[in-house]
Amino acid sequence: MEPVSAVGVAAAALQFLDFGSRLLSTSRQIYRSPSGRTARQVTLSTITNDLAHILAHVEQATASITPTSLAYHQLVSLSTECKDLIAPLNDALAALGKDGDSVFMYDEGKRVKEKSVLKTLRSALEAIWNQAEIEETIAKLRDMERRVTTAVIFAIWDGTRQSEERQIQFSRQLDEMTTLLLPTDPESIEADDVLPGDPQPLATAVQPEIVTTAIFNRVVDTLNDKTLPESLEIYNELVGCLWSRKQLPTPPEWISSNSSRVFFAEPEAMRRLFTFTILNSLAFETMEFRQEAIPEAFQRTFTWIFKGGANLPSFSEWLETEVKKPYWITGKPGSGKSTLMSYIIHHQSLLKHLHVWARGLPLIIARYYAWISGAHLQKSREGLMRTILHQVLSEENSLIPCVAPRRWALFSTLRAAVEAPPWSTWEVQESFDALLSECDKSFRLAVFIDGLDEFDLLPVDVIELIQHINARDGIKICVAGRPWMEFNDAFRGNPMLLMQDLNMVDITHIVKTKLEENIGFSELQNLFPTEAAHLIDEVARKSNGVILWVGLVVKSLLVALSEGDGLAELQVIIDGLPSRLSDLYDAIWASISPTNVTKSAEMLAIFEASQRPLDCLTLWIADGKLPLSFNILSTPLSQKGNPGVIDIMRRRLDSRTRGILEISSSSGTVDFLHRSASDWASKPEVWERISRSICHRFDPNLSLAKAEALKVPLATWEEIRNGGDSDPVRRCLWYASQVVDTGENRILLTRTLDKFDENVANMWTGLIRGEHWSSRSEACTNTFLGLAARFHILPYLREKLAWDPKLISRKTPKKRISLLENAVFDSLGYVNERRVTIDAEQRLSTIAFLLEHGANPREKTTEGLSVLETVRKKAEMRGAAGSGPDENWIMGNWTEVETMMLAAGGEGSIKKLFGFFSRS
Repeated sequence: MEPVSAVGVAAAALQFLDFGSRLLSTSRQIYRSPSGRTARQVTLSTITNDLAHILAHVEQATASITPTSLAYHQLVSLSTECKDLIAPLNDALAALGKDGDSVFMYDEGKRVKEKSVLKTLRSALEAIWNQAEIEETIAKLRDMERRVTTAVIFAIWDGTRQSEERQIQFSRQLDEMTTLLLPTDPESIEADDVLPGDPQPLATAVQPEIVTTAIFNRVVDTLNDKTLPESLEIYNELVGCLWSRKQLPTPPEWISSNSSRVFFAEPEAMRRLFTFTILNSLAFETMEFRQEAIPEAFQRTFTWIFKGGANLPSFSEWLETEVKKPYWITGKPGSGKSTLMSYIIHHQSLLKHLHVWARGLPLIIARYYAWISGAHLQKSREGLMRTILHQVLSEENSLIPCVAPRRWALFSTLRAAVEAPPWSTWEVQESFDALLSECDKSFRLAVFIDGLDEFDLLPVDVIELIQHINARDGIKICVAGRPWMEFNDAFRGNPMLLMQDLNMVDITHIVKTKLEENIGFSELQNLFPTEAAHLIDEVARKSNGVILWVGLVVKSLLVALSEGDGLAELQVIIDGLPSRLSDLYDAIWASISPTNVTKSAEMLAIFEASQRPLDCLTLWIADGKLPLSFNILSTPLSQKGNPGVIDIMRRRLDSRTRGILEISSSSGTVDFLHRSASDWASKPEVWERISRSICHRFDPNLSLAKAEALKVPLATWEEIRNGGDSDPVRRCLWYASQVVDTGENRILLTRTLDKFDENVANMWTGLIRGEHWSSRSEACTNTFLGLAARFHILPYLREKLAWDPKLISRKTPKKRISLLENAVFDSLGYVNERRVTIDAEQRLSTIAFLLEHGANPREKTTEGLSVLETVRKKAEMRGAAGSGPDENWIMGNWTEVETMMLAAGGEGSIKKLFGFFSRS
């Protein structure tokens, strides 16, 4: 059966069922015949004739086709069931007809004077049927409507299987079906349909868009109901078609037409929803963090950038002209490159100059601040592309269908902003290239990229990315970074500036302004103006153009001034401070008092162990050594923003780290003062010096796991249920997996994780009853101990099994994931993403421990095979393409795991097992 035949059968059946449901309705709606003619008064004979007519239409449509597939056979079968379903109603109408041709009123608001006129057909039927029989009939009609709608949608989809652009053909057939279900043109209403005395024609009271919306919503709801196997199959096959890399899909035409009758009342509302959903999918949590962390330019600094000068290639001229070479801003670490870039982007002169270059085309400015201390998307090629895509498409929504055609086609075909596949690297690149190809056609693009040295890429790859973008017409790029040899070579001959050669006047101004704001210095300056001016010049000279150095030194001078030091003592401080930034960090660390150095080192250790970004509330709890009984909801900490904690932690970081760690004023996250501070702390000799100050019993990962356990009551329902980057479960269990296994840690970690399980369970049971929260994203059930095995938290497993050894040998219920299955396979990719990694040795140790304590490798997994059989299959397929994410950690080790299991299953298994494991 062709799709058009399926549409005809379904339209006839749905009209028939809709007509029957309306007859039995309690509401006094205007009567509408199957042809679309409307009336406020109708006779019983008219109703009977209309019902017979539409039933004949169903039989005719069904008889004219031959089922060619299971989907079409099901549709035809459902259509023939309609006749049997409506038989009781036919019998009831015949019984009513014995007393003559009654007149029924379908006019809400009209007063009925004629005795022969009844309110509705339902009121008449209540004399023959009881209310339960009527409601049951209505329920059957509605259920049949749902089943027919499902069947026709699937039949149409099945009939488009051979189409090259399947979603286009499918979309057109859906439009045709919806069109056939609409009422006929109101102009066809006859004169006798209008009651005498009506002030306006009946046609004006009919609202076709209401009917259209109801039908549209019914089709859309059915199409996107993932509980229906047919709808789920359509979704999966459609995603498979649209995400095929062989060709780009064409979005269906209906979304482009505002006049389409088969759409619904507000096409622009759906367009806005699609746009919002795609933009939201491109965004990531930390997208603006780096920009927010960059300090604002000090007052009246960097004004030279738009003025030019003898030592500065005119930046304004570069902005206005067709010069194709990127502008290169470079300089020493801490010389103010990022601050200057932020100053440029937010300066009003930028738009004025770039509009000259745009030549009348719309102008869009995009920016990306790479950050080596940030998350993956803050320092990667993918992160840059997604950020620019988000910024440009937010400005030019009309580009989204051609830049993200797969997602737009999916939403358009399904008439809803459904869940789309996650953005893969190749799709991001595809969309990014599509965006670049639009430059100079519909808009011009200025791109500002800061921190070339902060990408988690080789310099040659960063340069290739810049060149790839710059190769397109209608694009202007300004980049900033450290003067690494690769960058200097790549941008040799480009317009450029060297920060330390241009910022001396700014530095002098900063030093003078900050010192003169101090009352103590102003008093000294009044007494010794020459000496004070010399001190200012000396600080500026010794800075060598590094603004960051100036900030740290001035802070030390202000502390000395608050203690009453004079100009001579200030000069001694300046003379004793090294001019190299890394040496200055050494001096700052050495200046921390002995009573604070242990706490300072622990705070740095917590920060280094954390998953970035680290919010100040987590650091406050981890550093504060709060008891596990602490109830965070009973404190003001439950309020959004935690301003009190931010103030406390800002003072604490200032006193303990002397500004090496600081809090971003906008996001409330903790980070190093500057990339140079991170570089300093990561030096082996520096970290060894810091680590010597830490008590051997202190474990930063245990402190962080405890902080996550205590913070659970502040988590949202979405974070607990759906996971993602802000998933407290993933964070807490990963920290727990990194805890060093000592006797003391084992006890503390067990209490911490039990508290975490308790806190999550308290939230979960209030929302979903009868299921443990550890099964939140599983197709099968799980346990918290199972999650601990999945994250290979050996101290916790050892402690729990020491208390109850039977936990591992207890028979696992069907469809529950065993401890061994959790440890060997990671079906949800919990511990294989970039931010959560556990080394193979720890995983193998966990498997060995479970086998030693009685885990049965021959026990069935949730997929039906035993753990051993599944491992053996993977060993045979070792290295094969298409391996899932759960196999990444152990690729190449499946054979070893199989050997461990075979050793554990035989005589002398424990000896064999640990003999094997020691050899491995």
